[in-house]
Amino acid sequence: WPHRFALELTVCLRGDRLDVELAVNNTGDSAFDFMAALHTYLRVAEIEAVRLTGLRGCRYEDFPTGAMRIDEEDAVRIDSEVDRIYYGVTSALQLGEAQRRLRIEAANFPEVVVWNPWQEKAAAMADLAPGDFRRFLCVEAALIGRPMLLASGEQWWGRQTLIAG
Repeated sequence: WPHRFALELTVCLRGDRLDVELAVNNTGDSAFDFMAALHTYLRVAEIEAVRLTGLRGCRYEDFPTGAMRIDEEDAVRIDSEVDRIYYGVTSALQLGEAQRRLRIEAANFPEVVVWNPWQEKAAAMADLAPGDFRRFLCVEAALIGRPMLLASGEQWWGRQTLIAG
């Protein structure tokens, strides 16, 4: 990376709340642009029973099919590989399971990545045991649709907040 910068990751845990904040400071003499994502793997009891709400009406890129779509469903359900970037997400999300709810909020991260490799791709991943794909869903706060341009001396920050409830 040919640019001078400072990067700070702050993690704060309070009661039922987890905040993860990323800050980037351009300490150099010239502007640079960057993208960022917080790769948030959320443990679930059973992936097919999970419902992710709050993305209805959002435009997304579906990588397995290569299509751009508008989400018209009340909830994202996972029953096969999912690899999507949702653009222009402005509201909080809710990850629901039978006995648990998780509110997912983001600030200064305009995109959300939703990912689960499913069985075939997971089998090729050395760090996943057989069946592990059933126990997580990635819901990643992201800045990837349009790179952030930071002039010399400027700072950017983004935060993802998870609230159990």
